[in-house]
Amino acid sequence: MEYHKVLGRRFTWYHPNGRSMSRIDRMLISEEWNRYWGETTLWVLHRDVSDHCPLVLKVGGWDWGPRSFRFNNFWLENKNFKDIVEECWTTYQGGGWMGFILKEKLKLLKSRLKEWNKAEYGGMEVQITKLKEEIEELDIRGEGSLLDEDEVWSRKEKFSNLWRLLRAKDALVVQRSRVRWLKEGDANTKIFHNCMKARSCSNSVRALYVNGESVQTPTEVRRVVVEYFRSQVREVPNDRPYLDGVPFDRLTEDENRSLVETFTGEEIKGVVKDCDGNKSPGPDGFTFAFIKKFWYLLKDKVRIMFDQFHVNEVIPKSFRRSLKVEIWWMECWWLMRW
Repeated sequence: MEYHKVLGRRFTWYHPNGRSMSRIDRMLISEEWNRYWGETTLWVLHRDVSDHCPLVLKVGGWDWGPRSFRFNNFWLENKNFKDIVEECWTTYQGGGWMGFILKEKLKLLKSRLKEWNKAEYGGMEVQITKLKEEIEELDIRGEGSLLDEDEVWSRKEKFSNLWRLLRAKDALVVQRSRVRWLKEGDANTKIFHNCMKARSCSNSVRALYVNGESVQTPTEVRRVVVEYFRSQVREVPNDRPYLDGVPFDRLTEDENRSLVETFTGEEIKGVVKDCDGNKSPGPDGFTFAFIKKFWYLLKDKVRIMFDQFHVNEVIPKSFRRSLKVEIWWMECWWLMRW
């Protein structure tokens, strides 16, 4: 297949007259090569005396730092997952604002889940291959003679573990693909894998162009992005128009009270229930599927957190940094009431 993700110059060949130019130089790669090497980019470099530009295929290898935590919904199907969450949830006994307590509890839980996932599902492909080989070995042994009771039990256990890993693998692919109509679909379809590749390409930052020059390294990209947004949000002193005398529609007293009254437990529960558990996780990494499953652990603390916010009109800084998804909940409720 032809490689289309081209960076650098737009054309690869230039006529000496300076008017004709074209992309006659191409790069062809196979599906197997692409799967083996992963994310790559094709760069068109600057030419010298030649009328052709050199092409360079670069394999992504930049270290962007540790990956953020992402909750996998298939963890909920594991029979040991509930005990792990409940045990970890009761471990933290610190005090302070309820928003801070929630943040610390989820932070502790994320660390515990990373360790558990590595032990339970780490090296998933290797585990699947090994289980298939062991099952095949028992099948061949059973063709020559009857398996004893221990071997039959071992074969059943291996099949159970294999099905568990295969279901987890399919669920992980579905969640990563973000294809809403393929919640229970077949992960072997071409469109499924195309959606995953397209999302991966759209989310990756290969390079940024700044003042005609390309910026590639993580350090340079972070610096450019920070400078850009600082310039966008920096306030520039200027004369502002006055709106004195302009009539505006006003809220009634009842409408105003409905906006500032405290959130009820039923109202919070209803909004959580209506949220799609398969939606993308928020900045804290937890999906609404987790929140719904363990609402019995979260509901009291979430209610206290919103009561404190309603009275004090302040959210701790640590909570704003780590659990911005909760702020999004509040914005949704304000809009829903409006």
